[in-house]
Amino acid sequence: MSIVVRTGTKTEFTVEEKIVEQMSGLKELPTETTEDGKQVSFLDEKIPDEAFQKAVEFYEYHKDDPEPLEDFEYRETSKKLDMCPWDEKFLDMDPEVLGH
Repeated sequence: MSIVVRTGTKTEFTVEEKIVEQMSGLKELPTETTEDGKQVSFLDEKIPDEAFQKAVEFYEYHKDDPEPLEDFEYRETSKKLDMCPWDEKFLDMDPEVLGH
């Protein structure tokens, strides 16, 4: 199963169920059924298409990773987190892409 997410610019992204589960905020988006019976969720207009596309790309790459430990506090760790080369390359982007 998958859902269709429509951005403020009317771009549509099809996101598979496993990704929707990981991106918990997607389950809370306003949704309507179109005339052809398709379920469409609507993303906040302030979220740029490119930022959403990057988030989906990240979750798609990591969809089969084990769940993180619930009690792990990222902000309180003093050591550098180990990242795979894909993550390092992915995160090496202009902060404007993610709207910062």
